[in-house]
Amino acid sequence: MFVIKYYVGNSLQTLTYKDTAEYVARQQLEVPDVEDYYRLESVTLAGADLPGFTGKTTGELFDFLLANEKK
Repeated sequence: MFVIKYYVGNSLQTLTYKDTAEYVARQQLEVPDVEDYYRLESVTLAGADLPGFTGKTTGELFDFLLANEKK
């Protein structure tokens, strides 16, 4: 499971995906699941912090995953 916890204003929201590829694909749709400026609380993959990610926004998360997907 890939779980993203982020803030919309002061409200904590959660998105859950089967993996990082599903999140990247959904963010590339005409209407993405989440805007790229939301502040992150946590990002976990299989119950652990996402390795190597130090960003603070959903946009930075998308860029990180896209860059690492091609490696």
